[in-house]
Amino acid sequence: MSALDQYVSVDGMKIRYRVYPAQGKKRGRVLVLPGFTEFIEKHDAQSSRFSAMGLEALCLDWPSQGLSQRLSPKFPQLVHCVSFNQHLSALNAVMAAAGFDQPEKTPLLAFGHSMGGHLALRHAAENPEVQAVMLIAPMIMPPVKPGQLISFLLNMLCPLGLAPRPLYLRQDDLERRKFHPKNVLTRDPEGYMFQYDWFCRNPDLKVSGPSFGWARAAYQSCLAHTANPQFLSRINIPVEVHLAGDERVVNASASAEFLPYLPRGVIHIYPDARHELMQELPATREIIWQRLAAFVEGQVSD
Repeated sequence: MSALDQYVSVDGMKIRYRVYPAQGKKRGRVLVLPGFTEFIEKHDAQSSRFSAMGLEALCLDWPSQGLSQRLSPKFPQLVHCVSFNQHLSALNAVMAAAGFDQPEKTPLLAFGHSMGGHLALRHAAENPEVQAVMLIAPMIMPPVKPGQLISFLLNMLCPLGLAPRPLYLRQDDLERRKFHPKNVLTRDPEGYMFQYDWFCRNPDLKVSGPSFGWARAAYQSCLAHTANPQFLSRINIPVEVHLAGDERVVNASASAEFLPYLPRGVIHIYPDARHELMQELPATREIIWQRLAAFVEGQVSD
């Protein structure tokens, strides 16, 4: 069976998702949660690889991303939201539509990249059926510091009508679409071009950047949850974390400070790798997948 796009409506939002049936005997289920500006196609390889492990995989386009409904009427190219609770509501609705909310004997795992890693931890904390989590360069805090001050300023600015407007103007020039060695995403030229190749195939997948509202929601959610030792200490399930040693997209110091509060967390660091670990050099990706496969084997049974 092939994975097909499906849609569900929740709180006035139209959300796209895709289910990848398990190959062979179904041994478990996994939520594949994309990062900021990402889309289902960018995680097709990950979802398919989990499917080959015997896991039924569920991936979605978050609100205002991919082919899900955009939430800023005047600036539809923006990633916008009022609160990350909208993302969690979208995930719950997609799970219900796909039957992932039904109790069954096979375990439920979560896999999240960047913002998706942050949301994976929040979802796991609220849903005891999640038995284990895999994090790839998770967003424990956004990159600009200090977080409390930035959050305070955004709380002042958003009520003035700035919430659905661009946080900054992001140029999408042709030079930016070319691999350059000092980029913050990956050392691999093919991995760097992967998402841009998809934009050429389907320009509707592309977004230009965050709104003030998204930035406020991100800081609020991170300060209350993933940058909160009390929150992390309550996630008493296996969590495998993969971190980029050359991290310049999310707040690396926050990851180092707060992730050790996970009671059953195991952290792997790839010294020279960058934020897009799943688009990194082949040797790095192979090590990550060896560890992910071993982690999955430890959570599922035949």
